[in-house]
Amino acid sequence: MILKRNSYFIISGLLMCFAFYSCKKKQASAKEYVSYIEDESNGLKVSKNIGDIHYSIQYKTTDYIIVKEKKNSIDKQNRQEKLDGMQYYTVSYSLVGSNQDIMRKDLGGDGEYYERVNYFSFGFQNDIYLVEGNDTLECKLYNYVRSFGLSPRADFVIAFDKKQKKEIEDKLVVLEDKVFGGGIIKLKITKKNIESLPELI
Repeated sequence: MILKRNSYFIISGLLMCFAFYSCKKKQASAKEYVSYIEDESNGLKVSKNIGDIHYSIQYKTTDYIIVKEKKNSIDKQNRQEKLDGMQYYTVSYSLVGSNQDIMRKDLGGDGEYYERVNYFSFGFQNDIYLVEGNDTLECKLYNYVRSFGLSPRADFVIAFDKKQKKEIEDKLVVLEDKVFGGGIIKLKITKKNIESLPELI
C-alpha cells in the first residue's frame, strides 16, 4: 500500500513538472524573435496565391516593431506607450515568380498607374477589416509604403484597435483586391500560433 501511494505521488509530481515546463514560454534573443515571427512555418506570416498575384500578411507584435526599429532603452519605453492599444500587420502584394514591379502589371498607360497609386494611398484602407471572434474591426491606421519602383512588392502597414479582453482569438484579415482582380482575400493568423510566440529577452 505504501509503495503504491509513493508511486502515485511520484507520478503526480512528474506530471505537474511536465505541465509546468510545457506551459512555460520559450525565450528568444532579439534576432531569434524577429526570425521566428518572419518564418512562415510558424504561422505568423500567412500567404496565398490567386492567379499570378501573391498576397501575404505579417502579424507584428509591439516588441517586434520596436526591435526592428532598433530603439535605445529610453526610446523603447516611449515607443511602447505609443504603440499600445493597437494591433499591427503588414499586407504585401507581389507577382508570383517575378521581380517585376506589381504596380506596373498590365498597365494601360501612365494614367492607370497614377490611379493605382491614388487608390492605394487613400482608398484601400476602406477595403480592409479584421474579424476577431464575433467582432469586425475597421482599419484604423494605414500607410501605403511607396517604393518608387525599387521593390517589386506593394506593402501596406495597417493597424486595428486591440480588444480589451485579454483572451487571444483567431485573427482573420479580410481585404478586397479591386486593382488586380483577386476579389475578397482572407488571411488568418491563428490563436494557437500567436500563443506559441517565444518570450523576448
